[in-house]
Amino acid sequence: MRVEMNTPPPGAAALIQEVVASFMEGWNRHDMAQHTAAFAEDADFVDVAGLLMHGRREIADEQGKRHAGRFRESVVKTLKTSTRFLRPDVAVVHHSWEMTGDAGPDGKGLPPRRGIFTFVMSCHGSRWTFDAVHNTNTA
Repeated sequence: MRVEMNTPPPGAAALIQEVVASFMEGWNRHDMAQHTAAFAEDADFVDVAGLLMHGRREIADEQGKRHAGRFRESVVKTLKTSTRFLRPDVAVVHHSWEMTGDAGPDGKGLPPRRGIFTFVMSCHGSRWTFDAVHNTNTA
């Protein structure tokens, strides 16, 4: 993991890693409350298909529909994560992932695929949230 510092508070990088890990664990458990808990109330999320979602509620609803369908058997694993602090309370995180078990839009299944999340995160007290997220397929 690469971490670039712009004087973040002690332990900030570890807290960010915990948030990202919980996000991924929520996906793998198909627990949308856990998966979306770190999104700010007014967060924006652009998925791999280019759908722009606004706010934690819309993100949770849309992800819940997908996990009831094509992603119900999916599992993601972390490949690499890097964090760069823009300010002590703002970070950009790049998180590479690999997914198996995607049933695909037609239900026939897809081979494993890879992608990368870009998270723009901010700190509120000791809590880090996702303010803007973009997910891109890479393979």
